[in-house]
Amino acid sequence: MTKAEQAKLDKDGLDVWADLHRYAAAGDIAAVTADDLNRLKWFGLYHDRPKTGHFMLRVRLPGGILTADQADVIAELAETLAPGRLELTTRQTFQLHTLALSDVPAVFSRLQSVGLQTVETCGDVPRNVVASPVADLAADAWLDPTPFVLALDDHFSWNRDYTNLPRKYKVTVASGGTDATQAPINDLAFIPARAADGTLGFNVWVGGGLSHEPHLAVALDLFVPADAEQVVAVAAAVTRTFRDHGFREKRNHARLKYLIADWGAERFRAEVEQSLGSTQPRAAADESQAPYTGDVLGVHPQRQTGLSWVGLLVPTGRLDATQLRELARLSRRYGRSELRLTLNQNLVLPHIPTDDLPTLLAEPILSELRPEAPSLQRHVVACTGLPYCNFATIETKERAWTLAGELDGLIPLDVPIRTHLSACPHGCSQHSVADIGLQGGVVRAKDRSGTVPAADILLGGALGSRPALARRVATKVPFSELTSRLAGLLQAYQDERTEPTEPFSDWVARQTDDGLRTRLGFEPEPVTDGVWSEEGSWNQTAKGGG
Repeated sequence: MTKAEQAKLDKDGLDVWADLHRYAAAGDIAAVTADDLNRLKWFGLYHDRPKTGHFMLRVRLPGGILTADQADVIAELAETLAPGRLELTTRQTFQLHTLALSDVPAVFSRLQSVGLQTVETCGDVPRNVVASPVADLAADAWLDPTPFVLALDDHFSWNRDYTNLPRKYKVTVASGGTDATQAPINDLAFIPARAADGTLGFNVWVGGGLSHEPHLAVALDLFVPADAEQVVAVAAAVTRTFRDHGFREKRNHARLKYLIADWGAERFRAEVEQSLGSTQPRAAADESQAPYTGDVLGVHPQRQTGLSWVGLLVPTGRLDATQLRELARLSRRYGRSELRLTLNQNLVLPHIPTDDLPTLLAEPILSELRPEAPSLQRHVVACTGLPYCNFATIETKERAWTLAGELDGLIPLDVPIRTHLSACPHGCSQHSVADIGLQGGVVRAKDRSGTVPAADILLGGALGSRPALARRVATKVPFSELTSRLAGLLQAYQDERTEPTEPFSDWVARQTDDGLRTRLGFEPEPVTDGVWSEEGSWNQTAKGGG
């Protein structure tokens, strides 16, 4: 048994609650045992870099929906007790940085006063359940996932049946209509479908996950009607099967994706049905959905008459407390005191009376958090990076935003191109499924004077109904070269696409790796052998391609 597995057996992650308050009262990070420091993740706490007693705190926010009052409290904490960077994440929630250990109980109390919690946002547990931020708003919506998201969150939260999973576990409920849910990269995904008799429900997909060895979810060939009790029952059976049979020998080989790859969907489904105690209907026909971009920016009429939503661009998810307070005010003034977070680090103001749109759009903050933007900046995503992440060796937020802006200035695009930058192989920006994925680190400068930021270039990732993993076509590319090389690639795409609407991923799929490297300005030679280390530097001697 590994040390991590033994620690979970010795004490459940939720049992660190009393110890957490004791540690906070003492205010001495040195007094926190290594195992308890890891267990703090069960309450959403990660030790910020440089590990001097300050923490990142992640909020649990099912479906990414929050009230104006909740937004005000998060802004208050970002101003006072956690004055580091405030971030929007790729799982529809907030991260606060530089929270002192001694202030943790006060932060928990303040969040709880407005109905928020942080439980199980980290650790080997079911994480924040996500859904489309416009699930019940989009004009083409026909199945609202919100009741199922809330039922799943209620079932998983504080439930000790699931506080010792082999590894982290991510769940999504997709919606009927506009696709903005990233279902293929979740451990468990419910995909809207209709049975032959017209019954609405979900097909179940399992085993998605990224990081070092990305896998796309596979169909379980199982249909569940759109009934919250039945959806929860199936989710519970899938999760129990993972808990009881998932691999625990190695931390980097413990996600559900590895069990699915080893067993196959048929055997896994049989175990799920045994856990349920009954045979389930086979999958129904998936309903066709629009190609995935995750893009809900701009002004859009809602399916509810006379209302619109306004999607706002939050540059690489960086938001300050003043901006969040102002957004809360706008949600009260123009909407229904509601805000929604997207899965690509942006934000939605829903339920705006159409007649009020001109006044809302004239508000000063909408010149900072814009409803419209050029293609690259509109779709750019970046992980936390420096200075807070313990695995990062490069800054990501400003670097990704600047790169996207430079490319927008050089190559005006009329189609969505998603550019995602991660600071290490863990892939928190989801670079493995981006149109242009950048896996960053540092390499030795050509003049041997030190190290410089660099990235591997991965191309052709896609989500939605035709998901694909991006192909690693270039390695160790200095950031100083990225703008010119990617500009050449994008120009080639615009010149060679078969029709104006051909997705970038389809164009990439038609190219050879050598052809893509040539368009990037490289000689057509194999990708360098080696991998990025956990610390973000290039290891020439290691094999396996990262």
